[in-house]
Amino acid sequence: MLTSREFGLAWMCFSSPGVYISRATIGTSIWSSDSEVAGRTIEQHVYKLRKKLQLGAERGVSIRTAYGQGYRLELSGQQAGALPTGAEPGPDVPA
Repeated sequence: MLTSREFGLAWMCFSSPGVYISRATIGTSIWSSDSEVAGRTIEQHVYKLRKKLQLGAERGVSIRTAYGQGYRLELSGQQAGALPTGAEPGPDVPA
């Protein structure tokens, strides 16, 4: 189960695949703070999110960290917005 902050982070990443989201944006959106206090906390939440959702290149979906840019969701071998192999669309997603 994801915590509310992990869910918020996942929502930000999955809503904008392929787009880097800065630490400042994440800090402001999820912790209401863009201070460095959130820096290590963000790293820990990204780590936990990767583990809980089993994200990684071998599964075709990963969160990439880029120094000075932030984090972005990457879909391997697919266009942004496409569902990973084996995923089924939800009730609000057209097949």
